[in-house]
Amino acid sequence: LAAERLAAAVYQGSPLSRPILGKASTLNKMTGESLRAYQEAHYRPGNLVAALAGSFTQAQVDKLSDCLAQLEPGPVPQYRPAAYRPAVTARRKAMEQNHLILAFPAPSYLDERRPQLLLLNSLLGGGCSSRLFQEVREKRGLCYTVYSYAADHEDTGLLGIYTALGQEQEEQALETIYHLVEELAEHGPTQEELDRVREQAKANLLMGSESVQARMSHLGTSQLLYGSVLEQDDILDAYDAVTVPQLRQLAEQIFDFSQLSLSAVGRVPPAEEYAQLLSP
Repeated sequence: LAAERLAAAVYQGSPLSRPILGKASTLNKMTGESLRAYQEAHYRPGNLVAALAGSFTQAQVDKLSDCLAQLEPGPVPQYRPAAYRPAVTARRKAMEQNHLILAFPAPSYLDERRPQLLLLNSLLGGGCSSRLFQEVREKRGLCYTVYSYAADHEDTGLLGIYTALGQEQEEQALETIYHLVEELAEHGPTQEELDRVREQAKANLLMGSESVQARMSHLGTSQLLYGSVLEQDDILDAYDAVTVPQLRQLAEQIFDFSQLSLSAVGRVPPAEEYAQLLSP
């Protein structure tokens, strides 16, 4: 709910703002006929990729190709581009913990700096050795769960920081997160941090390639999003090319506090109080 409300606020007016499950008002309008019309308009050869990995024969490939060739050709629907804009939203709900997401605008998945973004996210809040986990949870004991994530799309993206915690710890946790992000933007990571997250990313890539399903997913996703398959060696080289100055520059650009957004759900105060608390 916190993530859904965040997207609705920062991407207001674009398809990215809509809840994936829809709403009662939209679901009640659906019929078999309307779903069929949607399928025919959107599932076209121009925006379809079929990916295969594992044990298959050429005959099976030909049969699949023949089947997909029956799809009606035609123009691919175009969507209104989305753009991030800062917003603060709060929803009161009787829950044991408050759930908070702070967000900053980030590059799209088409940006050449995507490997930098992934490594920056990893060292900020991508695991137990990240800055957020070590400082907010391990050192200060302010929460049980805290992490960061990159949510990038074709035309926009954001870097989010999520935490779930009690009301009493909320203000101190937000202040700690604020200063951690500020420190990263001003001074960047250390070489040791970069080396650690780089090796983690490369190891995850190599281990993931051992799964046939992961290889199939990579083939299809890469072709669909980028128009070509990104080879494993090229991805590894992209990680190896990332430098500390690059990450510092990216952090300085992303962590602009005038662009900070927040979504809060739980026993939370009004959005205006959060906006005042987070103002630079």
